[in-house]
Amino acid sequence: MRTDAQSMHGNWADGILTHILDVDVSAQDVTPDGLYRVIMVTTAGNVAVTQHDGTTEILPALQPGVPYPFSPAAILNAGTTATGIKLLR
Repeated sequence: MRTDAQSMHGNWADGILTHILDVDVSAQDVTPDGLYRVIMVTTAGNVAVTQHDGTTEILPALQPGVPYPFSPAAILNAGTTATGIKLLR
């Protein structure tokens, strides 16, 4: 089991949440190691993503603590202003 910063942090008792991936794009783009269904941020801002069909989009003005149902193929450094990005599955 991985225990580094980009790994599973825990489970909800009812089994809905199985992984939380901390995403730090301050130095480079991040490609998740699997399918994540929700994105959240801890500091408001934009999140630049690549979708599974290869197109890139900006998710504008995401707010802290709000679960956004979105499954990115990658989170991009360029265009991302939000911090504390979390992907959930």
